[in-house]
Amino acid sequence: MRWMPGKKRILPACLAVLAAASPALAHGNVSDRIAILGDRIKSHPGIAALYAERAELLRQHGEFDAALADWGAAEKRDPRLAPDPCVRAQLLLEAKAPQKALPLLAALVKKDPKDGLAWFLLGQAHAGAGDRAAACAAFDAAIPLLNPLLPDQVLVQAGAHLADGHPEQALDRLEAGMRRLGPLVVLQEQAVDIEVGLGRTPAALARLDAVIADFKARKLRPDAWVRRKEQIMAGPTRPPSTR
Repeated sequence: MRWMPGKKRILPACLAVLAAASPALAHGNVSDRIAILGDRIKSHPGIAALYAERAELLRQHGEFDAALADWGAAEKRDPRLAPDPCVRAQLLLEAKAPQKALPLLAALVKKDPKDGLAWFLLGQAHAGAGDRAAACAAFDAAIPLLNPLLPDQVLVQAGAHLADGHPEQALDRLEAGMRRLGPLVVLQEQAVDIEVGLGRTPAALARLDAVIADFKARKLRPDAWVRRKEQIMAGPTRPPSTR
């Protein structure tokens, strides 16, 4: 995540104020550090870096609206401390305001069509706004550009296609992810579930056999996968008769 780009320097005066904070500011828990910074801001309301510091702590604490307000205060006092647009968009998404994030992210991908992170966040914004087709398109644009690629990002992409009613496309995205990342368990597990949902039991069992063989080759216990295979072979569980 591009949080506080390195090219933006904090003023020496700001550093002096931060250095004067008690040791708890550096080592205490997040709530304590927020409270300490609040006291510092009361004493030094013109120091932009204090607001920026508290904004990050508020974000970590899940207080996204307050974090956005502090970023605004920091930027007002020192425009050099304005957060990266991707960071601002991420905050808006965390604050459950995808509609506000959409124009920021659309501008970013227009400016740099190879910005994989911006595309991925745009997909999340579209998904949050309820536009499933646009979310799928944005995720599909993002995944080839992301390096390193994370398994969770592939799962999000596949999940978007599932939500849009296209399990075959979801499976295709999982396969593409495994070609890049290898047959990771978390991706295979999702692929197995999709195969079962499509009624393709032999394909699901073949995937499970491959996973079980890989576990055994690495001298790991494949018990959970063996149980999953047995469940699939037994067929869907039927509810007990009410007669």
